[in-house]
Amino acid sequence: MKRPLSGTGREKIIAVVGIVLALLATSIVVAVAETVDPFGGASGPRPPAPACEDLLPPDANPFLCDPNGKTPAELIAGYQEIDTTGTGLVAVSPTVPSKRITICHELSDLAALGQCGKGGQTICQPIDGQRQTWQCYNSKTRQYTTHSISAIKQVCGVGKGRRCGGLDNARADMGATRGVNSAPTEIPVALPSDRPSTQAPTTPDPTAMPTQDPQPSAGENPEVAQAIAAASQQQLRVWLEADLTAAWAAGRTVHAKAVAALVRQAKSAQVIGVNFADSLAFTGWQSAADVRQFMVATSRALRAALPGKRIAVSVIVPELGCGSSLTCVTAMRQKYPLVTKDNVSGYLAGNVVDNIYVATGLLRDDYAKHQISLKGKSQRITPAIAAEAQWLMIKALGWDAIMPVGAREYGFAHQTDRSTWDTARAKLELDTRVRGPIVNHPVGTVTLWAHRSTADARIWRLFDAGLADNAVTEQLAAEPALRNRVGVLFDPTDVEVGIAADLAQVARVAGEVFIITR
Repeated sequence: MKRPLSGTGREKIIAVVGIVLALLATSIVVAVAETVDPFGGASGPRPPAPACEDLLPPDANPFLCDPNGKTPAELIAGYQEIDTTGTGLVAVSPTVPSKRITICHELSDLAALGQCGKGGQTICQPIDGQRQTWQCYNSKTRQYTTHSISAIKQVCGVGKGRRCGGLDNARADMGATRGVNSAPTEIPVALPSDRPSTQAPTTPDPTAMPTQDPQPSAGENPEVAQAIAAASQQQLRVWLEADLTAAWAAGRTVHAKAVAALVRQAKSAQVIGVNFADSLAFTGWQSAADVRQFMVATSRALRAALPGKRIAVSVIVPELGCGSSLTCVTAMRQKYPLVTKDNVSGYLAGNVVDNIYVATGLLRDDYAKHQISLKGKSQRITPAIAAEAQWLMIKALGWDAIMPVGAREYGFAHQTDRSTWDTARAKLELDTRVRGPIVNHPVGTVTLWAHRSTADARIWRLFDAGLADNAVTEQLAAEPALRNRVGVLFDPTDVEVGIAADLAQVARVAGEVFIITR
């Protein structure tokens, strides 16, 4: 006869059965959760599908949606004021202006218009460190030619008309030639002593670029060395900024000299890296193969000469801002064929660079031609929506898994002596363009254009005149954690007070600086 279970024995069995049932129930719940959310595990429900589909192409993985399940309307809520006021992301500043000269083919009131008339123009920029050799692009013939500075002076150096612009920016090269001058009409606009470039890429008129100006090639000057020392003293992370693409187009000999000049400056122990291309392949190239060759050759030369330094490029990839609009993607690929996401991914392959910086807020007019559906309602693609879509797509492409991704932001510099933004507006702008990308997207740093930049008699500033603070700089200075993720482009030849004083102010609002070389 079996012995009956005691009270204690029964309690043990009941307890064991209870535990088993609890484990079974838990496993069922976990299994259900994992079935519902295969990408995110059991940490929470997947965001609503429309949030992904509105801002990403159909082939993007749904795990890229905001983990809190925010709708697109909520994600871009902070952008709305910026998009509707006509400033901010809508009215972005141009990139760092080059020391370039614009030559009108016909007499034009260049000073008043800021551009040439119907006759078109030729744009020239230096391609060597001494700024004695210049590459020029004719908007009518769409041809590149290379000239000495003396040839340009012959066209622009005499007369009282207004054929040439940007001479103030090139005064170091033009000698006594100052202001906006012109050659008499009998002097041909075609520059003398033409010397064909070794590369003759076909490209749209550079002036058709909404906000992009090419930068000059790397060179050497004492201001760069002074800026490196002053920035290091302020404990800023120091990068050198140089666009070597024009030097590449001018021929391998010019390119090699430009690389060597950059290397000599970057060998300073205080320099952590170099950015060697601005708006890579956006204009001025014949083929993706040529861009790739430039990337590989430049990277190989810089890595060999600068072991331990980081190497970077900055890019504009228009289709990334199209979201789910396939018509927008198609249009952007047709208009900007060398900077499609596939081409840019190819340029970055093979460990040619360590960092990439992606511009935001540009090409407003291009995006405005297209619409996406937000929660079933048609919505024009604003710069804000394009920026949100761009960062999601970069995560989908996995660029942030390959290398650190940074943003290049062009909307904080202003043209007046004092910024017009109050504290609330400055906070909105910083939330949208700096805090948002860093917190919500794969963006490690945001680089601001620019500490100060002078172009066509206009001065753009981050600070107010005289290095005075404004609402933006005050807020950046008050947030050390954010400040460490902010960079600033700095031209040591264009300062407010002096290199040391200006960089001391930059160090209050940023953790790193990109020193522009000439």
